[in-house]
Amino acid sequence: MASKKEIDQLKKESTKRQKAQEKKDNFHSKIAELVDPHLSTLKKKFTHLTIYDDYGNVDTSGYIDELNYFFDKMILGLWYFEEADRSDVVRAIIGLVRDFDLEQMEKVPLLSIDVDSLDPREFENYCAEILATTGWTSRVTKASGDQGIDIIATFENVKAVFQCKKYTNPVGNSSVQEILAGKAFEVAHLAVVVTNSTFTPAAKQLANATNVFLLHHTELPSFAKRVGLIDE
Repeated sequence: MASKKEIDQLKKESTKRQKAQEKKDNFHSKIAELVDPHLSTLKKKFTHLTIYDDYGNVDTSGYIDELNYFFDKMILGLWYFEEADRSDVVRAIIGLVRDFDLEQMEKVPLLSIDVDSLDPREFENYCAEILATTGWTSRVTKASGDQGIDIIATFENVKAVFQCKKYTNPVGNSSVQEILAGKAFEVAHLAVVVTNSTFTPAAKQLANATNVFLLHHTELPSFAKRVGLIDE
């Protein structure tokens, strides 16, 4: 049977753990309160500043720099946040943005998103996400572009390259020429230009002659079926 001294010690340790947990909960609760109005902007920053190289590696250094800037301008000095809290706050923000992104995807099915409200980089990610939900393994190339390629996707042993054009006007044949060069560079099987708009007659003529697929973004879910990769 535990002595009174041992029981008192256990109570002290329990109280200490409880206070530490309360402090931790308050810490994260305050971060969430401060970050919540900016979650949409922070998600856009993640989209624009995250770079994927040719080997599938992800470079988030630009995004981390942005989060440090956010910490300096929006959090440092408020409540009890100090410089020593920087890394913990940045990690918490990353988690909050990730959870926000997942919640948005659950609330709004991809095909019901207002594509016209997306900027070009968001449109690329949108197209890559649609491909990923329909059997493709897809990745967006680095923000500066890569031989005219915005997305590289594979379906089993078939490799496809995509150029995504978020336009208000019809897409011209220069996009067809660029994705053809990208196809050769990546030694891909399929070349695709996808848009939220339409294509010029010249683009259609060149695409027909060179076996480049011209798609409206709403055709992406059925693309694997169209090229015979799935039966249903």
